[in-house]
This record gives sequence, structure tokens and C-alpha cells, in this order.
Amino acid sequence: MFEVAASSDSVAASIVAGAARSLVRLAAAAAERLGVATVPTNVAFTGSIATLDAMRALLREELNRVLPCARYVSPRFDSSIGAALLAAQADGIAVDEGALTRLSRSIANRTRFYAAPGTGD
Repeated sequence: MFEVAASSDSVAASIVAGAARSLVRLAAAAAERLGVATVPTNVAFTGSIATLDAMRALLREELNRVLPCARYVSPRFDSSIGAALLAAQADGIAVDEGALTRLSRSIANRTRFYAAPGTGD
């Protein structure tokens, strides 16, 4: 869809722009619910859709229009790490800035992903 939209297909471009608007509306609703819609707030979008340059540009533009106090930022961790952090918090484990810093260092220092048993690697 993004490739077609980038090739000047107006229907595809409209669909992609609509997706960006919908994601920003969700972020705006969350910001409103959390009471941070009118104060400087960092907003990050995750998932494969947010890794595309064209979508990031649309998200940033729409975010500036809908939540002018918000600042578009890249996520600190990917969504799988975020899910693990939420699970840890739900289990009563404190996730403070020190823990996040140590996690960042740990991720940066890993040099190998291990293959599943039996794959010969």
C-alpha cells in the first residue's frame, strides 16, 4: 500500500493518510484520558507501520495538527520489549529509569541471537 501511495496513486495515498489520522486520534484520546493533552508530552508509535519514512512524516504532521504540545519521538524499545515491561509491571516488578537504562545497555551489548535448538547454529 505504501509503495502504491508513493507512486502518486491518490486512492492509496488517501488510505495511508487516513491510517495516520486514525493512529493520531488514538494517541490524542489517550493523551486526553491521561490528562497530558495540553502539556509537552512525548508520543511514540510502534510496529512495522511506524518504521516507514512516509508514515512517520504523516504521523508527525498529523500529531502537530491535533496535539500541538506533543513531540513525536522514536520509541526507546521495540514493541516486544514494551510488552515485557508492561508484564513485569503488572507482576509488581518496579520498572524505573535505572532499570530501563540497564536494559538499554544490555540490548546494545548483545552480539548474537541464538538459534532454536536443533537448527545447527
